[in-house]
Amino acid sequence: MRLAIPCALIAALALVGPVSAQTSHSANETLPVAVPAAPGACQVGADLTVTFTVGSGVSIADVQLELDLDHTWHGDLEFDLTSPVGTTCDVKVAGCQGGVDDSSDFASTAQAGTYILADGMAQTLAAAAQAAGAEIPIGIYGPDNPLAVFGGENPVGTWTFIIRDWFVGDLGNLNGATLTITEGAAPTVWQLNSADASVDVNGVQNTSMGPTTVVAAIGSTNTLSYGSVQTSLYDLGVQANAPAAGTGPGASTPNFQAVNLDLGQPIYFLSSAGGTTPNPGTWGGGSTSINFALGGGPQRVCVQGLWINPANPDGVSLSQAADFQTEQPAVCGGTSVSPGDDSAHQVTLLGTVNFYGVAYTDIWCNSNGNMTFGAGDTDFSQSVSELLDQEPRIAPVWDDLSPNVAGDVTASDDGTTFACEWLRVPQFGTAGDENTFCVSIDYATGTISCDYGYNTGDDGIAGISPGGGAAGASTDLSGANSGGPTDAIFEEFNSGNPRDLGSGRNTTNVTYTPNAAGGYDAFGS
Repeated sequence: MRLAIPCALIAALALVGPVSAQTSHSANETLPVAVPAAPGACQVGADLTVTFTVGSGVSIADVQLELDLDHTWHGDLEFDLTSPVGTTCDVKVAGCQGGVDDSSDFASTAQAGTYILADGMAQTLAAAAQAAGAEIPIGIYGPDNPLAVFGGENPVGTWTFIIRDWFVGDLGNLNGATLTITEGAAPTVWQLNSADASVDVNGVQNTSMGPTTVVAAIGSTNTLSYGSVQTSLYDLGVQANAPAAGTGPGASTPNFQAVNLDLGQPIYFLSSAGGTTPNPGTWGGGSTSINFALGGGPQRVCVQGLWINPANPDGVSLSQAADFQTEQPAVCGGTSVSPGDDSAHQVTLLGTVNFYGVAYTDIWCNSNGNMTFGAGDTDFSQSVSELLDQEPRIAPVWDDLSPNVAGDVTASDDGTTFACEWLRVPQFGTAGDENTFCVSIDYATGTISCDYGYNTGDDGIAGISPGGGAAGASTDLSGANSGGPTDAIFEEFNSGNPRDLGSGRNTTNVTYTPNAAGGYDAFGS
């Protein structure tokens, strides 16, 4: 079976979880206590430490921290909470640590209330501070880092809360502090496969730490396997995105299974041939497999399965969300030259390249889609005049590229062939863009081969030039061309002549072969 579109996965189990025991614990220390002042700018002051003692419990489902706090300049303060087993949550990050450095004040006394930090809130404390003006309103806010890090731990023992002041000049007091623990099984964040519900791509299993992404070449054949020991109604869903952690509304079932589809995105069902309305079929037990391929450009899908299971308190069993994506594989391969934006990288060759009759033992791989001899070139604004007049150049696609944003530039040399590749590199300022192409040079014959993978860019210059005042005009590289020792062979791409190089386009290879006249014969295919 060949899947023509990324279809999608399970629908919403937007169910309410079970009620769990909740206990609150006041600080052991006598409060209020002044927060020790910082000695200077971005110089941390002494710790203000308070502790909470939890005497009983088995497993944490949720943690909240309530603070009665007066202190000027929100951005000065750091909050850390550490559990009895040693897990620390950076509840609030100070501005000097890279957090939000906002001048709004904590003002519990003036507002006769407290600040509560809890997961799942629509607004974080940092965002509230930025929007507040003079005083942060009393309320419940999300922390800078999730308190869910304590999930599943035994809460019994001494908890430690620390406040630190990072900037001189603003003062305040901690008037009260309360730690609230909700008991119960911690919700599952990432669902795993079981005998009752199993889905995978190429046999890859997820772990409790998160999905294991299966990455394969565009158009390659892969295997989706799914099954269950149940003989019941079932369905599979697919989404065109990465799996989502099972922490959002409706994403955790009463029996703490995790829905790892993104419930904010459309879900398409295998039972309805990619429609959004499920039409469950009857599963006969065992497992089955489907071979599929995703062509075109890069794609990503996740698949999760659901089987009716009367023995599960939820009434259903969920599989893992299998995460699969396709990408353009390396054409030539090699080692990264650690490219930056508009950068040039000199490479010493293991052989000698004869280019337009001149022997070279080194070459420059330039981040903007070209190679030069004699000197590097960081210019991002390609032009025909520069191609003709500047350094001798091989340009698979000379364009303003950004390997500092995504992708890579690599080089390889086995003593027989030198190759430089631009792998999944985007054009500057173009979201979702990627371009892959490789130049290989045969030391013995001097033949230059430009191979093109998946490309989305539509402008640039492709070709070769001896530089130094070469002659030439833009030509069509998809056919045959020929030039002498002072002739450049190239094609300029623009809005009137969009680039047609790449897989799925007109031309996937252009080969330049030295000729008897001292120039090159070029052929595109």
